Amino acid sequence: MLSYCAGLRACEIASLRIGDVIGSDGEAKHTILLERWQTKGTQRQQAVVSEKLRKEITQYVREHRAKAPAGCPATSEPKRWRFQQSDNPAGVSSSL
Repeated sequence: MLSYCAGLRACEIASLRIGDVIGSDGEAKHTILLERWQTKGTQRQQAVVSEKLRKEITQYVREHRAKAPAGCPATSEPKRWRFQQSDNPAGVSSSL
């Protein structure tokens, strides 16, 4: 449905997180904002979500949250990954 109705590529669909498609109110968002790392190109993209697709997404997530065991990533908003700055980003040992 995301491919056909919203025009997303398979790699874009695979990179989606719950928070990308579901708002804080538990309903599907009207637009999906794809970050640069989620798209084929080098720019952020937006996908408009039709009312039909919004209903399908909301129903799908509700059904799967009800079936998911406690603590499963599908039951809560995942934490955003952050890259931490390192003094030694390449991991090279300084004691050669």
